[in-house]
Amino acid sequence: MSEKVRAILESHPIPGVFSKDLRPLWLCMVPAIMASIANGFDYSMVNGLQNIPYFYENTSQNVTQAFPELSADATGAVYFGTLVNMWGFSGFLTMILIPFGLDKLGRRGALIAGGLTIILSSIISGSANAFAQLCVGRFFTGIGVGIACTAAPAYIAEMSHPSHRGVMVGVYNCWWTVGSFLCEGVIRGTITIQNNWSWRVPLLAQIVPATIMVLGAYWLPESPRWLLINGRTAEAKACLVKFHGKGDENDLLVAAEIEEIQEAVNEERETTSGFWSLFNFKPLFDSPSSRYRLLCLVILQGFLAFNGGSLGSFSVKFNELAGFTDPLLLQDMTWIGSAWGVVTSLAGSTFVDKLGRRTMLLYFLVLWYFFLTLSATALTLVTSNDDQWSGRRGTAILYVCLGYFGSTAWTFFFTPLQALYPVEFFNSTQRGRGLALGNLISNVCNIINNYLIPIAVTTIGSHIYWVYVTWGIVTISVVYFFMPETKGRSLEELEEIYSSKNPVKTSLSKISKLEIGEVNEKTA
Repeated sequence: MSEKVRAILESHPIPGVFSKDLRPLWLCMVPAIMASIANGFDYSMVNGLQNIPYFYENTSQNVTQAFPELSADATGAVYFGTLVNMWGFSGFLTMILIPFGLDKLGRRGALIAGGLTIILSSIISGSANAFAQLCVGRFFTGIGVGIACTAAPAYIAEMSHPSHRGVMVGVYNCWWTVGSFLCEGVIRGTITIQNNWSWRVPLLAQIVPATIMVLGAYWLPESPRWLLINGRTAEAKACLVKFHGKGDENDLLVAAEIEEIQEAVNEERETTSGFWSLFNFKPLFDSPSSRYRLLCLVILQGFLAFNGGSLGSFSVKFNELAGFTDPLLLQDMTWIGSAWGVVTSLAGSTFVDKLGRRTMLLYFLVLWYFFLTLSATALTLVTSNDDQWSGRRGTAILYVCLGYFGSTAWTFFFTPLQALYPVEFFNSTQRGRGLALGNLISNVCNIINNYLIPIAVTTIGSHIYWVYVTWGIVTISVVYFFMPETKGRSLEELEEIYSSKNPVKTSLSKISKLEIGEVNEKTA
């Protein structure tokens, strides 16, 4: 945050993050949180549907499948990879739609558009009688979730109180785990249905969070930053007065925020004129500062996409390799993991302003690759020995436990960062374009993962783990040398970091004592 804003906050009581003064602000976050729930719900859908015999061939259950293409062999793996990747393929179109949605429709309008698209896609997928229709539904799901989940963190970051932005955006992404838990629970309830409704119900259930998002977003105030960019200064001030100034139009914090945002908007105005400027990605490359911001995005969305997290989308298949083949048991194992993820991610979100973004990311990577290496070792031992090996069952159980330890590191340290960190890479004008490009990079990487992993399961089995373990050395090194710390500065003030000669060194310099946990004596 700027020196002026920081000075005002240091001389005035800071409202507690869950205090009465900020409750209306938290209420505004509910529709955006639904986007995170929808995203988590959809992500877990991929893993859960593999466990339903009427959807995906299960060698232990002889039933008539709805889609013969999804067989248990390598050909079926390619078809399943294609189905999963329809979400990723949609990213190429979403990259064009997101800048228009965020910059022309506004953050609020983009949430509504994304939610309506998810509702449409759920109806298409849930009523599918052919594999092609199912793929079309998944394609539109990718568009809807992509738009909504780009607009939501941008909205929360721009609406949040300056002293609590890290926690608010971090908590937003933690609701992803709630969506995952709900999806796994729905599938656990329908897996015993002996017909195609066993997979239709979970697909149709995606309508629920999307509907809440659409109805809630209709009543939301627009982001003050977006209002100022579009010349609606009076509305922007009214919004900040209501949510940051306790209704006082002469509040010093509101005045400082307006001034700070307006200065940044004026500097960026030349890149926002005209409709076609929405699709001009030059602002992401036009200066050393912009290119460093882009590098950070590529590291987070590209390098980290190959950290092995995608293995979780196919945990049912890997658990089968370990000897766990009962569908109910497999679903219970996944559901327990999702429930634990809710607890650990919410706990982790309270540390993003204490530990900082960079520190949490490094903690995550070290712990994640440690447990991934142990998991790879355990699964290799299980699959390389026959059923008569006395240690097979115990090692298989150890493999499952190590998976829970790894997911704990993920949800505690990484989940709160996934939405927060990318938002802090860009200024107001770059944000829509940057997040759209990040969405595209992530989708391209996920397309590779989602074709590679199901085929690898049927060919090289557990050895695919070692590919990701090896990549971990590269990832940790790149993050350590290039990723800056962004806590304690406003979205506008971050330019100081990215334009410096050594952004990492600059970001680690002492910036302020105004950090959550250090001002308890001032909190209301």
